[in-house]
Amino acid sequence: MFKDVNIQLEFKVVELEALYTAWRAGAKAEMNADVTQQHRLCDVRSVLCLHPVFASNQAAPVGVNWSGYANPASTP
Repeated sequence: MFKDVNIQLEFKVVELEALYTAWRAGAKAEMNADVTQQHRLCDVRSVLCLHPVFASNQAAPVGVNWSGYANPASTP
């Protein structure tokens, strides 16, 4: 269905430790040059799970904010 609207997807399946290594390196790391999204299982209802993923002070390599997302308006 994605091909019908000119969206090309490619999945790269890796072992969990390889995923964590790439995740900790962050989106800007050379090893992630061809990666645009990562997925790991997490209970999305848990604040403990979501907070580090979006917290500005948790950007790689310090934490697990893989994309480096930051919103200065919401930073205390």
